[in-house]
Amino acid sequence: MTHTSGIVRDPTDYHPYREQQLAEVIESVYPMPLSFQRARNGLYSNVGYFVLSEIISRVARKPWDEFVSERIFAPAGMTSTRTTNLAAIIPRRANGMTRRTATW
Repeated sequence: MTHTSGIVRDPTDYHPYREQQLAEVIESVYPMPLSFQRARNGLYSNVGYFVLSEIISRVARKPWDEFVSERIFAPAGMTSTRTTNLAAIIPRRANGMTRRTATW
């Protein structure tokens, strides 16, 4: 992944802290213009990773999180590592930072 596809970083209706179907997120960028002509520039794209995970799921014929757990995490002994799932109860999970309005 070199982030040179020109695909936007995130679609306008993407919510990083809400579970969404990957195919829906990918389809939501279909009408959006490219940020630049392919291979002419670079721009980080979450959608690029969604496309990659959807390809893996289809080729492996199993959900992306299962594939990653079986083929990467388990062989590496990463027994406490999970893919992004904010709803799952995971012992000793570290919470990410969130922006809040200042109260002072």
